[in-house]
Order: sequence, then structure tokens, then C-alpha cells
Amino acid sequence: MAKAVNKIYKRDLYAPEPPKKEDTIQLVQGIMPDSIQEWWGSLALDKLGIEYKFQVPFFGGNYFPGGTIVDWLVPQGTIPTPLYFMGDYYHQGEQQEKDMLIAGKFALELKGQVAEPQYIWEHEASTYQQIFDKIKELFI
Repeated sequence: MAKAVNKIYKRDLYAPEPPKKEDTIQLVQGIMPDSIQEWWGSLALDKLGIEYKFQVPFFGGNYFPGGTIVDWLVPQGTIPTPLYFMGDYYHQGEQQEKDMLIAGKFALELKGQVAEPQYIWEHEASTYQQIFDKIKELFI
């Protein structure tokens, strides 16, 4: 009986069902995602049974220069891992450089308190399945 349960679990874990076209973006932990990809990332984390906090502000978030918002803060082991989704439209050129500097500052300021930030780039993961696979690769 236990083997059958494991097979069902593995099937569900490794063959995610993508959201239906009629599904609309919904609140994640009381916060509206900024993009469909952020919503898909939250769905993938939920599907994989990975705990996370969504849209966590640090150093004043978007309200102060040098502040940042971590898309997902994933507690793994003894320290959490910041996970960012980087959309190609808003995170390119000078903005990409600025975002990477802020993320680097964040990692340095909190060294030993958070793991190295991880990134999901839109051009590498533009579908639910690709985002699911990337999150699985990072955390499973």
C-alpha cells in the first residue's frame, strides 16, 4: 500500500497540471502578484509543498532608495533563500544592472542570514511548466 501512495505522490510531483486558460491571477498570501509568472511560481511552490513568504520587503522595500522586495523568500535549511522572478521587459539594460546591484547589496548586507539569491529569468522560463521545473531544480 505504501508503494502505491508513493507512486501517486511522485506522479503528482513530477507531472504538474498547468493552470487552465480561464484561471485568472489570484492573491498570493493576501498580495496580488505583479505578473502571471509570479502567480505561476507561487502555484509551483505550493504544488511542490515548499514553504515560502511572498513579496517580502527589505531595507524599506520600494519606498526607499536601495530597498528591495524579494518575490519569494524560501526557508531552506538554516537560512532562507531569496528567489526573484526577472521579467525581460522590466529587468533589462540599465534597470537589470540596477536590480542586480540592489540584489547584490541585499546579499552582502544579510550575509550569513540569507542564502545566495536565486533568479528565474523570463526568457528561460516563460511557461508554467518551465517555472515549475526551475523551482524543482533549485529546491528539490
